[in-house]
Amino acid sequence: MAIKRTAVTLCEDELARLKQIMRDADRDGALEFIRDVLEEKVKANELPHCVPFFDAGYNPGQADSFKKGS
Repeated sequence: MAIKRTAVTLCEDELARLKQIMRDADRDGALEFIRDVLEEKVKANELPHCVPFFDAGYNPGQADSFKKGS
């Protein structure tokens, strides 16, 4: 499997937690942060974001499930 470049955005709390881990050189905290925060964000980035209408996996109306208020 080829590894692609990805970017993650951290909220203020996550960034503060990461800075605290770095200040304390907390190995256990670092591993926990990777598992709790980064793993989920990386997995989310790997999900397909767009599906061309001619893709065999496209289902009419599938975008409706992502609209607000549904």
